Amino acid sequence: MTAEKKADSLVNISIGILMIVLNCFWLFYNLEHIWDGDLYLFIFPDWMTALNITCALIGILLAISLIKRKISAWTALPVNIGLYCICLLIETLITS
Repeated sequence: MTAEKKADSLVNISIGILMIVLNCFWLFYNLEHIWDGDLYLFIFPDWMTALNITCALIGILLAISLIKRKISAWTALPVNIGLYCICLLIETLITS
């Protein structure tokens, strides 16, 4: 393996691990809405929680395919950021 390919591989692995960590935080934050039944002052709709969980799982799958070098970082990052922005926009429009 050349030095250039090694560097690209390390970049893909580090970006993939970062994406997995961030998507896991997003997943656990949304799973907390399902498990937490004590506070009823503000409740997200079930479909909103399901949408966020689905987008987090898609992000984790994107990160795994990035680590396995099936897709590039230029594909995985915009898709993951786009999913996050769409879910955030929908959440903002629903809750306001």
